Amino acid sequence: MIKTYAFHNNYFAHKMDRMAMEANLDMILKINDFCIEKTISTKHNDSKLSASENNQFKNCFTKYFASTQIFVQNSMAEGGML
Repeated sequence: MIKTYAFHNNYFAHKMDRMAMEANLDMILKINDFCIEKTISTKHNDSKLSASENNQFKNCFTKYFASTQIFVQNSMAEGGML
């Protein structure tokens, strides 16, 4: 009976990990699409980004990850976890 319980715990833990990874990938892809839409010119003809577009894209991506980190830190501080 104990082995069966351990199997189910590992199975569900694996499923939860997979769901979390898929959600993270989905979020990153949506951020990527949003940043491309907002920062890269539709008149772009070259295979490389201009320095301005490259900088704007990096800033957009960084903004989303920094804002998430700040939110988590503030939430932890309010909950007394820090």
